[in-house]
Amino acid sequence: GIQRARQLGLAESGLADVVSSPLFLEASSLFTPENKGVAFAVFRHPVERAASLFHYLQHAEWEPTYSPELKNMTIEEFAKSNLSEDDSVVRSLVGMLDGGEVSTEDLKVAKDIVRRKVIVGLTSDMETTVKRFSDFFGWDLRDAKKSCLERTVYRGENKNVHPQVVEGSAAWPLLVERNRFDLDLYDYVLDVFKKQGDWLG
Repeated sequence: GIQRARQLGLAESGLADVVSSPLFLEASSLFTPENKGVAFAVFRHPVERAASLFHYLQHAEWEPTYSPELKNMTIEEFAKSNLSEDDSVVRSLVGMLDGGEVSTEDLKVAKDIVRRKVIVGLTSDMETTVKRFSDFFGWDLRDAKKSCLERTVYRGENKNVHPQVVEGSAAWPLLVERNRFDLDLYDYVLDVFKKQGDWLG
């Protein structure tokens, strides 16, 4: 899909307002010095993200990553299995989604990409996030769009309600270990979010 879009000159065409993809490096190849893009991303605490993914995939038979064995798994079993993602955000940023061991050097590169290339948002502060994105990109969020935001983003109408994994629980250290580089990156993202607020408002 991305390669085809690049061949057709998507960035040059001006037809797309937003390109959404977990393949950060591949998607960035769509743009050129004459047709630049600006990356924006909403980050979630890695343990919270992993727990939410587990509960979602237990039922999401329509997803390519769905596995029937998840139905009867506990979250602790999930965290110990190869079905649980490990440092997926760092992997996405540095182009390692196909596997390989994530290193401290990969983490350093991921932090540098976030600092230099990404307008940062947080799931824990969606109101500020949406305002920051809309102000930066000049999005018009009035009328019907505002109503949609109110339902889906602020009230969480499409939220997957599930038990939370809290610090001190059996699953917490297992998910932390699976996502230790993402946790380090997330702490860095919190700092970037604060600093960007100083100049983005």
